[in-house]
Amino acid sequence: IKGLKIGIPKEYRVDGMSKEIDKLWENGKKVLKDSGAEILWIPEGALAIADSIFTYDASLMTPYGAILMSPGKLLRRGEQNIHKKFYEKLNIPIIGQVGNGGLAEAGDTLWLDNKTLIIGRGFRTNPAGIQQITEILSPKDITIHIFDLPTYLGESSCLHLMSLISLVNSRSALVFKPLLPVGLLELLIDLNLFSLQIYELPFLL
Repeated sequence: IKGLKIGIPKEYRVDGMSKEIDKLWENGKKVLKDSGAEILWIPEGALAIADSIFTYDASLMTPYGAILMSPGKLLRRGEQNIHKKFYEKLNIPIIGQVGNGGLAEAGDTLWLDNKTLIIGRGFRTNPAGIQQITEILSPKDITIHIFDLPTYLGESSCLHLMSLISLVNSRSALVFKPLLPVGLLELLIDLNLFSLQIYELPFLL
């Protein structure tokens, strides 16, 4: 992660945090800095809706700049505007925005490499949102693969594409195979990505 810029919400820390959690927080910052990453603090401001944990969802970073998402979760609507102000302040390019009925959360996306993006169609990312992302990236010679996500526990559960797959490195992926779309498993095999299986979904642990 040397040379990467990592955005973290200022409001992640709250009054009354336990010493154990506070220590983990400080250790986490130290690991990032010691690894050569630059921490950029994201102010929540008056909107008071930024998700303290899943800040990834409100915008998708690409090799060319950011795409502002349109969160499917009602309580997160407008969170992309916090990211917009943050990017504008730091002169980070914004190459597009999902809107006009399109819904998309970046947790339903994953870059397999600089030219390959996978997107999960689910309760929080709809076909209109996927189409808009595709149109934004089509001039950039990006290959996009789209997969339907399982219903699993229904609309109220938090199941993103990244609930089912995370990259360990450029050649390995951590997957929850029982819910992984068949087409995605086949793609990983075609790309010679080694799959490490987990046996419980992370958000159920």
